[in-house]
Amino acid sequence: MAIAYRSHTSVTGSLTNNKPTGTADGDVLINGEGAFDTTAIGQPAGWTELADQTIVGIRLATAWKVASGEGASWTWTGGAAGSTIGGVVAFTGVDNTTPINASTQRTNVSSTTVTADPVTTTVADCMLVWIAQSSGGVITVPSGMTERISEDGGDYKV
Repeated sequence: MAIAYRSHTSVTGSLTNNKPTGTADGDVLINGEGAFDTTAIGQPAGWTELADQTIVGIRLATAWKVASGEGASWTWTGGAAGSTIGGVVAFTGVDNTTPINASTQRTNVSSTTVTADPVTTTVADCMLVWIAQSSGGVITVPSGMTERISEDGGDYKV
C-alpha cells in the first residue's frame, strides 16, 4: 500500500492537540511542537521524539507514533503559556515496524528561509515531511511540497 496523507490538526497557544479526523489504528502520526521561548517540550506517553532543537528564543520538537486505540487528544509539556504552536499529521500505508527511515531538523531565526539539511532514505517509497518554524515571518513552502498546516501568521508550516 502506498503512503498517503489522511488528515491533520493544529493549534496555536496550547500544547493540547486533537487527534486528526479519521485516524485509525496503524496510522503513523507525525507531530511538531514549537514554542517562542526555549523551555523544553516534553512528549506525551507513547510518542517517540525525533529531534528537539532550540536557537535564540525559539524551540521546535518533533515526534512520531503509530496510532493504537488513541483518545481524543494529547498534551505536550513545556513552553511558556500562550507561546506554543503545533500540529499532528496522520498518514496511512506506513511501515509500522520502522515508520521513520531518516530524519533531520534545523531551526532558523529571524528568516523566512528555512533550509533543510539533506536527508537520504535507504528504502523505496518514502514520504518526505517538512516541519518548519521561524520567528522572522511567513515561511515559503518548498516547491513540490504540499502545505498541510500554516499557523501563527505563517511562521510555522507542515
